Amino acid sequence: MSAIIEVASVTVQVKTATLIENLSLTIETGETVAIVGPNGAGKSTLMRVLSGDLSPSAGTVRLKNREVRDYAADDLAANRAVLSQHIQVTFPFTVDEIVRMGGSQHPAATVQQMVGPTLAECDLGAFARREIPTLSGGEQQRAHFARVLVQSACGELQSGPGVLLLDEPTSSLDLKHQLNLLESARRRADRGTAVIAVLHDLNLAARFARRIIVLHRGRLVADGTPSETITNAIMHDVFGIDAEIGTTRDDVPYVLPQSMTISGTGAGATR
Repeated sequence: MSAIIEVASVTVQVKTATLIENLSLTIETGETVAIVGPNGAGKSTLMRVLSGDLSPSAGTVRLKNREVRDYAADDLAANRAVLSQHIQVTFPFTVDEIVRMGGSQHPAATVQQMVGPTLAECDLGAFARREIPTLSGGEQQRAHFARVLVQSACGELQSGPGVLLLDEPTSSLDLKHQLNLLESARRRADRGTAVIAVLHDLNLAARFARRIIVLHRGRLVADGTPSETITNAIMHDVFGIDAEIGTTRDDVPYVLPQSMTISGTGAGATR
């Protein structure tokens, strides 16, 4: 594997608040990475920096050996696709139209060939003609995920495998569709796309990701495999809880929260 994203000494400040502090990391092609941490840890801020939507106050972010800030918008869209945390569509676009928007810079015939299989993969085959505002929150989230999958696939045709950035992609989904979405993301990683997801459910993070990055108060405090990062110490010091850590039959760790601690470690964090 080779580096696809390189973050060097990034700091993000807004007025007097430091949202990210002196953070460095490298992400390889084909990696599955979960970013976790308590509310206000800086997870969404980091995703905005990685995507190029937010310029850091200091430090650099490179995508495919080129600074993100140097990409033109169309070129950036061909190399990274983003599923944002909050998306609201009030116009009566159909699901089919929303998904085709992911390939708006590419030949319509090429994009249309992708739409049907992607809708089926996202369990939306029967929803193509439904208007987005008529869908449940989870159905809308799956439609937008299908859109970024089409964008990623079109970008791969143009520029090779890129980066898929997912900010809390499972927040509105039932358990079945949480697993389906993360399995779809893993399949893209198997083809060389780097997949980076902000996840609040540590058990899903451990199941999905081969690497977990733990943020706390804007700082990177742990970076490793699920077994290296989902520990009693992290639960206590970062999340402020006591927890029982177990492992599944295939050695994936899982968390059973037991009680809140009184350390107050979650107070005063920033996002």
